Parts: sequence; structure tokens; C-alpha cells
Amino acid sequence: MQVAGYWIAKRKELLEKETGTINKVDLSVKLVLCFPNSYFIGMSNLGFHSAYAAFNEHPEVRAERAFYENSEEPVCLESGRALNAYNVIGFSVSFELDFENIAHILKIARINPNRQMRAKNDPLIFVGGFTTFFNIKPLYPIVDFALTGESETVFPLISEALVEYHNSVLMTKFDFLKKISGISGVFVPGLSKQYKPLILEDLNPYDTCSKIVSSETEFKDMFLVELARGCFHACNFCVSGHVYSKPRVRTIDNILRMCEEGAKVTDRFGFIAAAPSDYPALDELCDYFEERRSFISFSSLRATSVSKRLLQFLFMKGQKSITLAPESGSEKLRYAVNKKISDNVFFEVVNNAAKTGFFKLKLYMMIGLPEETNEDLEKTVIFLEKIAKILPVAVSLTPFVPKPCTPFAEYEIVDKKILKNKIMFLRKALRLNKRIALRFDGVATAHKQAKFAKGDESLLEKYL
Repeated sequence: MQVAGYWIAKRKELLEKETGTINKVDLSVKLVLCFPNSYFIGMSNLGFHSAYAAFNEHPEVRAERAFYENSEEPVCLESGRALNAYNVIGFSVSFELDFENIAHILKIARINPNRQMRAKNDPLIFVGGFTTFFNIKPLYPIVDFALTGESETVFPLISEALVEYHNSVLMTKFDFLKKISGISGVFVPGLSKQYKPLILEDLNPYDTCSKIVSSETEFKDMFLVELARGCFHACNFCVSGHVYSKPRVRTIDNILRMCEEGAKVTDRFGFIAAAPSDYPALDELCDYFEERRSFISFSSLRATSVSKRLLQFLFMKGQKSITLAPESGSEKLRYAVNKKISDNVFFEVVNNAAKTGFFKLKLYMMIGLPEETNEDLEKTVIFLEKIAKILPVAVSLTPFVPKPCTPFAEYEIVDKKILKNKIMFLRKALRLNKRIALRFDGVATAHKQAKFAKGDESLLEKYL
């Protein structure tokens, strides 16, 4: 099939900017990992990198990548072939809003979205990614199976099972699904009796870092390294603080070994965790890079663990802005949602950042949190005005979306009209302050996300 016009030049452009692309000849199993969103977002996702490398480790599996942009039919980046030319399609899903994209992709790729209507010659469809920790029920009618939770130990088992299935004349699709339904961390709709995401005891045997470095991602030409998974703080609204049995951190030796690999292709490093500044061996990490010519970035910082030394280190290594997540400008509301950080701690960090030389601050905040009052919004205005006197601030304001597995799971998202009124209040109150830039995520989008976050099998019925 001919490559869609959009992808003819796009594929070439993206591949030319990559380091680390894997190219294999066709083997027993031709598998495509499809990120149901843009290349920019997908290749910024370490889980997607890990799956790509892991499936390609099997000598009889060729794994390629595909992405969904401009509503164009995806094709495989490495070869340019259409999705329906493959034995297996795996979707990596980190965001609930991408559930619908999966149905769109299969439709335009001429693959029946209804799993019960697909035959053995049709591609097997599976899903993995962060959403499998809390709810993928809307995808049950579509996927043949799901890799639930942390799949590092599952990738080789699935690869081996796929090779056996595609080399067998006698094994039926049902036989294959029955077999893999017994693997811990695999869920087969209609066959598996229990949905239990797999959680690793130890991260160190598995290198979670960039496998491909590209300038066309959120972290431009940067080698990303995962410091830890889970969070020590467990804020009431946050999924990552609750889906894991406990937070786990990597040893500094594990981190530095990955950094040595990354140094072969770039001098730009980004460190990923729920709160990278909480990493216990942070001083040792800073010591390693102290005399090296490298740019260093952290995904975001927790105010309670931002030392003067860390600020000086990050500034010296090229970072000119810092990111914090107060969630609300109301200290009372922060404590109510278990984000127990006082206003004074934030002011001290921002003051220290300004004195160090940072010239910009980014804040992640929320509106519509449970029990939020007009007084809380007024305190947010005061908080932001005080912050802006120290450093210009860009505020990303997102409506609270209740998520499964959290203490706030049973709450409902605030009514659209009320959310819009809250936004209008903040815009009006801060409109004259040129040192505060407000960016609001869409109210309609948040409501759609809330619907999918706690949705069931009926949500995508219209595509089946």
C-alpha cells in the first residue's frame, strides 16, 4: 500500500534526526508499536523506548514504530508499511484521551476494531502503558490482550509466545490467548479471571533510559534516565503515588552506568521521576557531572527537597528555569489534598532560584480540587502575585480529574460552568500582572478525560 502523503517526507525527516534506530530484516514476527499520539509525545516516553528495545531483543521478532498525527493513517516509521501488514500491533497508552485514537487508527488502517470480528490472519492487538495500572475497560472490546503494569519481565515471554504462535500451523488464536492468559502481568478479556497489574520489586536489572535520541521530542537531543518509580508523598489526587505498592529507587551505580552509555551519543541528560529532587543519591549524581561538560535537566522539583547546592548545580549545567508543582496557592487546600508544603517553603526556593540566576519559573497548578472555595482562589491570586515579585512565572492550570486508585476516586469532576467561572475569576484578578502568564487546559477536554478515566466497555461502542 502507498504511504500517505503526510508521511513520505515526515518519515525521512524524523529518521535522519535519530540516533539509535533499530533496523532488522523481516522475521517470524513483524510487530509494530504504535503510540496513539504524535511522534513528539511518543518519543518523549521512556516506557515506549523500553518496549521497542525489549521486543527487538528477540532474534525472531522485528519491532517497528508508528505514531498518529494530523488524523493521518499511521505507517511504520522504519519501513513505511501500513499497519495491516503486521502480525501484531501494540499500543502504548499513557493518557486516557488516546483510547479513542486507538479506535480511529484501526478504522483508517482497515483493521476491525472489534476483537471478536478479527480472524487469525488479522493482526493481534494489545495494549500496555501507564493507564493499565488503573483503568483500560473502554479498550476491552478492542484489544486481544493487555500487558498490565510494569512489563519488563513480560516482554520476552510474550515475544517467545508470539513466535511460537506465528510459526505454528495448528495453534489457534484461542490457544495462543489461553496460553498467555497464564502469564503474570497479562490480561486477556474474556479469559483472564483477575486484573492485577504487575509491579517489580527491583528496577535495577532493567535499564529505563532513552534508546533513541532525537531533536524532535519534548527533551530535545536529550538522553533520559529514570531515577525512581512511585512517590514517597502520595498526594490524594495523584495516581502515581498510589498504584505502586511502594516507591522504588535505582542505585547510583545503575544510574551512572546508563549515563555512561548516554554520553556516547549526547551531552544532554534529563532525569525522570515523580520528584527527582527526592532521589537519595542526588549528591553523588551531582558529583559525577560536576566537572563534565553536560547540560542537565530534571522533570520537575519538589520544593521541600530543593537545596541551594542543587539550584547552583542545575544553573551551572545550563538550566535557566525551574518547575514546581504547588497545585494550589492556598496552603490550607494543599494540606487538605496531602500536598503538605507551606507557602514559605515555595517562597524560599523561588528566592534562592532568583539569587542563583534563574530567570523564569514554571508552576503546575489545579482548579476544581475537592473542597476548593472562593477563598482558596483568592489565596491563589495572592500566592502568585508574591511569587511573581521574585521571578516571572508561567502557570499551567489544569482542572482536577478524579482518577481510580486514589483517595479522591469517588469525587466527580466539577461542573463545566463552575470551572469556567473559576478560570474567569483568576484571569480577571491577574490580568494586569505582566509577570504572570496563565495557560489553562481545556474544560471540555478535562471532562472527557474524567469520563474515560472511570469508564467501562461501552464507551467506544460506536467504533465497533
